[in-house]
Amino acid sequence: EETTVAPEETTVAPEETTEPTTAASEDAIINGVKAHVGDTISYTATLQAAEKLVNFQATTKFDSSILELVKPLDTEVAFPVDPDVVYNEDLDGMVKFNDSKLKGIDFTTEGVLVTLNFKVIAGGETTVWTEIEEMNSVNDTVYAADGVMVTEYSFNESVAVVDCPHTTEPEVPTEPEVPTDPATEPATDAPATPDEPTTVAPTTTPNTPGSDNGPSNGAVQTGDAATAVVLLSILVAAAGVMFLVRRRVQG
Repeated sequence: EETTVAPEETTVAPEETTEPTTAASEDAIINGVKAHVGDTISYTATLQAAEKLVNFQATTKFDSSILELVKPLDTEVAFPVDPDVVYNEDLDGMVKFNDSKLKGIDFTTEGVLVTLNFKVIAGGETTVWTEIEEMNSVNDTVYAADGVMVTEYSFNESVAVVDCPHTTEPEVPTEPEVPTDPATEPATDAPATPDEPTTVAPTTTPNTPGSDNGPSNGAVQTGDAATAVVLLSILVAAAGVMFLVRRRVQG
């Protein structure tokens, strides 16, 4: 007899799907400053030279795959020392600018050469930097030529996050307040009870021993004063009668 072997059933487990997580690439590091996609950063380069400049030419360079230049530029903000700077903001990954004045451009005290804002459009690490290609003084001192410093001058660059539309740090949950045990709560002051009326004892004037005003123990008995007055009146009246009788007899 032929035996039929049933095929074994195989169960294919469903593929597990993982929830998308925020990738580390969403973080960006620009000139060592941490930012996030969607943030706006500001880049500033400052300059100081010993003499006034007759001209300069420079280029600010950036990675256009990570940073997007905020346009149009406001010359009074981007080039505050001299807003007459000529610039080109439509180049890929760079902004070129130059200036020239016979009376001189004053960077003898530190001033902002250029300041630009960028929106972070992707994660990654990058650097924004400015190359001074040509720079000369009113006294024909050559400070830079072909992108190389010839005469020393001061130059500094900085980056700061100026707009962060989302929370960069998670909020720390606050612990719920623990209810206070009534037994440990400080006792509240009980309402004051009205004072009970107090009976004020009558003031007594102690009698001196041997006086006719009362007993010698100093306590005045109720009614003693009235009785003394009546008796005194009777005695006075009796004395008067006796006086009248004596006068009549003598007369």
